[in-house]
Amino acid sequence: MGNETRPKVKEERHISDLIPPAALEAGNAASDKELRAYQKDDHHQLDILGRREHLQAKKRMGGRVFWLVTAWLLVTMLMLWMQGTGCFLPWSGQTFYLSDTVLLALITTTTANVALFLTIVIQHLFPKEIK
Repeated sequence: MGNETRPKVKEERHISDLIPPAALEAGNAASDKELRAYQKDDHHQLDILGRREHLQAKKRMGGRVFWLVTAWLLVTMLMLWMQGTGCFLPWSGQTFYLSDTVLLALITTTTANVALFLTIVIQHLFPKEIK
């Protein structure tokens, strides 16, 4: 029990810690202006940080959707190639075959999903108006 380690707690600082104590005396008009200026600057810095993190998250998710769509298209193209060539599947002893209905559904849903995913990502990454 003697050698317990405590997790490090990040020290919290307040805006008023940045202003010299003499400037915080009651009735000092300059201290009110300085305090408001520091608060406004802090708000501005937090706004910039929030926008930067939001943009990074958008880029991350956009990249993930891009790779999902790429993999989806590659699998679909592989299945079409296997269907077209009558690829032999050694583990099953049969050739690859999809009925016309299944093939049509595969192509249709792939096209719709790719278009939908990319449209949603593009609209989210490049909104019409900046908030």
